[in-house]
Formats: sequence, structure tokens, C-alpha cells
Amino acid sequence: MRCCCANVDAVVYDNFLLFVDGPQGKLFQMALNGTTVLELPVSSKPQNPVAVDFDPVTQTVYWTDIESRTIRRAAINGSNQEIFLQLQPGEFG
Repeated sequence: MRCCCANVDAVVYDNFLLFVDGPQGKLFQMALNGTTVLELPVSSKPQNPVAVDFDPVTQTVYWTDIESRTIRRAAINGSNQEIFLQLQPGEFG
């Protein structure tokens, strides 16, 4: 397995799995054939991501960060990152 870190050219657009390393504040993408693991190139490092999802229609990654109490999103290539939702006290355990 090969690890690429923040290499936009290596982003996989089909047949991949997304996962997080919460304590390290990182989002990863792994090709389902196991050949590549890539740290997703998001511009601001997540503090403590706990969940990640993907919208294949818009090619957008969504993740929940329990430290910043936000749901953020970005294009799979790391562009257009933004806060999608700022969670209020009591909205996220």
C-alpha cells in the first residue's frame, strides 16, 4: 500500500473508502484495490473529526468535527472548503 499525503493529483474519484483519524485530525481516502491511501488535502486541519460522508453527485466530502462543533464540507480535491453547519450546545453529544 502506498501513502500519499495532500497530493491533489492522487485523489481517487471512483471506488474508494473514506475514514478519519480523530486524534490526529486527519481525513483519509483509500482506493478499494488497496494501492493508495491519501490524506485528503483540506486547507484547514480538522481538530477532531469523528464522522465522514461523501456525496457522489457533487463530489463533496462532509465531516463532523467535535472540537470545533462543526460540520464542514469540501470538494474531494480539497477545494471549496467551508463550514456547512455550526452546531449549538446540546446539538451534538
